[in-house]
Amino acid sequence: MEGLPKAKKMLCLMIVNDTYDKSRSKRMPSDRKDAIGPARRLKSTLENNCVCHVVLQRNLKVEEMQAAVANLVNGTTANLADFDTVWLVLSSHGDWELFPNSANPTHQADVIWGIDDTVPIHLLTKQLLKTGKPCAIVSQACRGDQLAAVGEVTVDEHGDAASYNETKPKYRASDRERAENTWPELDSYANNQIMLFSSLPGNISFRRPLFPALIEVLQEVDLSTTDVKTLFEKTCQKEQCINRAASKTGIVIQKLCSVDSLHARKWPYLTPNRKMALSPNLLPQLKSFMLALYSFLYPGIGCNK
Repeated sequence: MEGLPKAKKMLCLMIVNDTYDKSRSKRMPSDRKDAIGPARRLKSTLENNCVCHVVLQRNLKVEEMQAAVANLVNGTTANLADFDTVWLVLSSHGDWELFPNSANPTHQADVIWGIDDTVPIHLLTKQLLKTGKPCAIVSQACRGDQLAAVGEVTVDEHGDAASYNETKPKYRASDRERAENTWPELDSYANNQIMLFSSLPGNISFRRPLFPALIEVLQEVDLSTTDVKTLFEKTCQKEQCINRAASKTGIVIQKLCSVDSLHARKWPYLTPNRKMALSPNLLPQLKSFMLALYSFLYPGIGCNK
């Protein structure tokens, strides 16, 4: 019908690495069992619910990952003139490493694993600038070996917080410590890009629930009227709802890592600094307390009741 918003055409490259070449080195990560399933469901959702052409490539070496992005950029994958936005979805093991340079000898950057080695994520995403299109990047990968602290909140009969007791301290599998919220490699060029990460800098990423949350939101929204920033905000919101629904009480937060974070140049930077797993004595008033706590911890990403 005339007058209705025109659906935005999307071109998406998905790279999913789940089986690694362990003959190369003892430091190669373990295989990611069943990682391809959520990725295929996301591909199907993008194709069926959005005007999106998706190219899924699996188990690529670093050189092949770079070539796949280059083919997307230079129009080999598809004619860029036919699309309004470009998506890059990465799913693999990840970490952070030091990359000395003349300006900052201790510069830290996120890396993602090919099946043979790691590559800094920004070396992949920076190429997307050449498309001249708005770019959305989704990264399902660890950004370190840290787990956030776990604590217990008790409430009084009025539902007010009475005390907080840390039951498990912050945990790191090594003595490395990642500096928080440093993206010089992204801030230098990400003027037309928006990025959704499955964890905060330095933290372990769990495979669920980022892709399921994104799939649910894509099934609900109309991309002809919803911008990517709003889409990713809703995904963060949905992720929190999934975590709460996973518990029979609807209160205990199962995941111990930090909530999915959104980094957007020229958009508000949307991320909480902490996430706690809570095991309080459940009281009728606890729901209102938890809603208030979420509003404090995650301003602007409230969960629908």
